[in-house]
Amino acid sequence: MTDGLPRLRPAAAGDVPRLAAMVAAHARSGDVLPRSAESIRAGLDDWWVVEAGGEVIACGSLWVYGPHLAEVRSLIVDAPARGQGWGRAIVEALVDAARRRGIRRVFTLTRAAGLFERTGFHPTDKAVFPEKIWKDCQQCPLHDACDEIALTRDVLTDADAAATDAVADEAIEAHAVPLEGRPIAGLALSPSPVARAARGGSIARPHRR
Repeated sequence: MTDGLPRLRPAAAGDVPRLAAMVAAHARSGDVLPRSAESIRAGLDDWWVVEAGGEVIACGSLWVYGPHLAEVRSLIVDAPARGQGWGRAIVEALVDAARRRGIRRVFTLTRAAGLFERTGFHPTDKAVFPEKIWKDCQQCPLHDACDEIALTRDVLTDADAAATDAVADEAIEAHAVPLEGRPIAGLALSPSPVARAARGGSIARPHRR
């Protein structure tokens, strides 16, 4: 950018060294967990940044545990850029990314609980997220004296989640190709025992020994 105005955008490959340096600096103070440049690069599609004057001044990432849960992590805002709403902007971008992927809930462990509460998160118990405890917390040097607060936010309502599941099911059905009876490499497949039974046949029972 030539005007130097901050902008929010997805992270790019050229951001990795800067992201690694930011994470390393804040990991030393215990604000975030360490992340190597290799791990950042491997999950770069899940990072968002704020760039100003050609330099990244804020960042954050989303770690997906599955279709029901993701974590907002590595949220960092450079000291001179704080108080301008960039942390909140990144959180909202990550929550929106989770929503687009059909993820139902996001959570975070943080010392900046106020920022997350202003974006719709509410406090909860760390024990609700055993995935996080076993993945990261057990290896954290502050595990026995953790001062972070767990917060969570529902991304999709039950109705939204049901609609997302229905769309996924339709997509799977639309691309499904029935194989029974189709020749493969010159071979004809016979109907399965279950299919024969459904057509009025019988299923051979195995002999008991």
